[in-house]
Amino acid sequence: MAALCNIPRESLYDLYIIQSKSIIEVSKTLNHARETIVSYLDRYSIPRRPLKEANGLIDRGGINNPGYKHGRCNNTFCIDCGIKIANIYAQRCNSCDTKGCRNRRFGKVPPPPKKYYYSGVAMRSDWEVKYAKYLDKRSIKWNYESKTFNLGDSTYTPDFYLPDRDLYVEIKGYFRDKAKQKMQKFKKLFQSKIYFLLLNKKRLKLLGVI
Repeated sequence: MAALCNIPRESLYDLYIIQSKSIIEVSKTLNHARETIVSYLDRYSIPRRPLKEANGLIDRGGINNPGYKHGRCNNTFCIDCGIKIANIYAQRCNSCDTKGCRNRRFGKVPPPPKKYYYSGVAMRSDWEVKYAKYLDKRSIKWNYESKTFNLGDSTYTPDFYLPDRDLYVEIKGYFRDKAKQKMQKFKKLFQSKIYFLLLNKKRLKLLGVI
């Protein structure tokens, strides 16, 4: 894999030596695997720090273990949910370590099911297809799922963006509780910064979309 990418020595040296970032942090910044970062450090003869320091790990061995008591180490506890974890170098359990922005798929929109297509674009529902046709009939330009907004612990991607009107549009049928909470957070964070329109079943019928 290392041969297929090109990491400039200056960038790697700045991140790892000047900014003292860990290998984990460097790999996330440069969007490459840790093994690739290590390979380039060796290739450029950049001196590597001790393993624990280089990987950004806190020494939790022996008396540094939060579970150390009466001369022995018990299990460490997850800093988020509090459950016991066996790995003394971990701060979170596997579940908490993959939530929100720590998830490797954070901010990545899952592809729509290969069921609804219009104008070469895969969409998530029949209503979205009908709304796209509605816009085309009125010569209104549109982009589908063109921008993802960071909500902190999650992300949100509106269905449509109408560039000529600078308007984001969400097509919504049934509203699950989790979706409602995400929508409320999105409005709280961005409603004063962007124009946003929510079209439910009633509004779509009034427009003649469905």
